[in-house]
Amino acid sequence: MTAVLLDHFDGDPAEFYAVCQEEMTKYAIPDLAYDWQEEERGRRMFKGPEEKVTCLNAQNGVYKAKVIAYCYGSHFYISLRTGFYASIDGKQKEEQGKWEELDHIRASCFDTLIERGFQKALSRYLEEKQRPVPDALKPENVFIVEKEQKKTA
Repeated sequence: MTAVLLDHFDGDPAEFYAVCQEEMTKYAIPDLAYDWQEEERGRRMFKGPEEKVTCLNAQNGVYKAKVIAYCYGSHFYISLRTGFYASIDGKQKEEQGKWEELDHIRASCFDTLIERGFQKALSRYLEEKQRPVPDALKPENVFIVEKEQKKTA
């Protein structure tokens, strides 16, 4: 999961979602499709009326990603969550140890390309809003690419 809270930033979730879609599409991920989902903010944790937040989902039938953009007072929150399973079959397959190496490679490619699109979308969106990208938010400082290291005996 990647999340960023921009202080004193007047962001528009719909605009950010449009930029995300454009940037993610540039990576030509096979069978990538987009849809929308509503998340509800319940009353148990927050006082006030219930509120719905629209999220952008990107998925290709096996792997999925969810982008959330949300205005909170004078702040703008964005997050990206990726998952390797758009279906219960994929999750069960991994839990049973039946995933092949190619499944892991495909999952890693999907995750990496979606995150790159999200990075570019964030940079582009800040530029379009004529707000310089602070050093702390530069993609190389915010987004961490996990690398597997083989242990040698």
